[in-house]
Amino acid sequence: MLSSTPRFSDDEPSSDQIKRLERLEKQIEKLESHNLEEKLIQKLEKQNKKLDEIESKLNQTKTTIQSNIEAYCVKCRQKRTIDNPKETTMKNGRPAVRGTCSSCGTKVFRIVKKK
Repeated sequence: MLSSTPRFSDDEPSSDQIKRLERLEKQIEKLESHNLEEKLIQKLEKQNKKLDEIESKLNQTKTTIQSNIEAYCVKCRQKRTIDNPKETTMKNGRPAVRGTCSSCGTKVFRIVKKK
């Protein structure tokens, strides 16, 4: 008959068991920290995408600093400098500048080169 004695004694764990336990705890900590790093990286990537979208929207309505841009005014029938120039993008993706005529205040529009 087999005796029902426990394989390990209920006394103190051996030094070999303690070392194994410490190694396993270190491995668990590494895995947990790796998972946290992955989650943080994913969140940062999502935030970067959102920031890129916001920047692209802001760039579409960005005002230009150049005040010497000229456009043809239909009312004056001459080229005039644009007051309050603002960069915009047309439906086909081409950049353009909108503003007002410096002399009569009529809205003017000019297509500009791609950057």
